[in-house]
Amino acid sequence: LHKFPLLLYIGAGILAFTAGEMLTQDARVGLLLAYWLPQGHNLIPIFLTGAVILIGGMQTMGKR
Repeated sequence: LHKFPLLLYIGAGILAFTAGEMLTQDARVGLLLAYWLPQGHNLIPIFLTGAVILIGGMQTMGKR
């Protein structure tokens, strides 16, 4: 991963998107999210993916 650090961000993005999808598909949490954010079903995985990549990038920049 030292040769290709972009793979780290791609993998983190895929995991975050999958976690967001699982969160919206959950029986209890999914119903709450559908009630609070009706259009959030599609936006939550995308927002979570962006947040994970952004926070990871900020932490990486802080260590350099």
